Amino acid sequence: MARAILNPTPQRETRRRVPVLVQQTHRVPRPEHAAYARWCSEWWWTSLATRGVPLLAHGRWQFGGADDEYTSYFVYDDLAQWAAVHDALSPQPIGWHTQAPPAASRLLELDDVGAWQTPHLPGFGPGSVISERTYHLRDSAREQFAHLSRERVWPWLEQMGARLIAFGHDPLGSAEEVQTLTAFRSLADWQQLSHPTASPDAPADVVRAWNQRAALLTHSSGRLLVIEADGAKQTRV
Repeated sequence: MARAILNPTPQRETRRRVPVLVQQTHRVPRPEHAAYARWCSEWWWTSLATRGVPLLAHGRWQFGGADDEYTSYFVYDDLAQWAAVHDALSPQPIGWHTQAPPAASRLLELDDVGAWQTPHLPGFGPGSVISERTYHLRDSAREQFAHLSRERVWPWLEQMGARLIAFGHDPLGSAEEVQTLTAFRSLADWQQLSHPTASPDAPADVVRAWNQRAALLTHSSGRLLVIEADGAKQTRV
């Protein structure tokens, strides 16, 4: 009698864990700044940090955003960690946020390691700035844009004292849209380094790569966040 050959149970494919950056923005009227600061430092940031989610950066938009908006960035190992932390912190205790409009949130899947994975702090602390740039690319130009950035533009920025924090895309947005977060020590540094074509210190290959990247774009936009707290300084808002 022939033995039946049983098909083995199909193995579920193991998906690569994709780290995500979550941006949360609160609108805070001036009379409520002190209450908001206490809520952030005494509950929100501490609650996340004890669950393995440190504050990446927090501040207000100096250019390109409303001056009553506070924005915070956090990095999670993946969406599963975000969901677990979100469930653990719900419901939240009575506090400033119970009377305030809900936070506006945005999600980025991180395509490049960025400085947040290195041993040093990702930014430069209170008083520094983060440049948020959104690039709208021509069809199928994402890999070339990333290659030019990794090989020429980002290494030069780090050499000059700036620092890439993250490069990624919104999974709910267009496939041809990417975003970068880059930290600068000051507004003056950002002005000097944000466009290598205008910097006398930029090597020819960096300028060439920058121009090649620009040719891949349909348009781009940006704004500047002035940092008031980060993973090391979680008490000043």
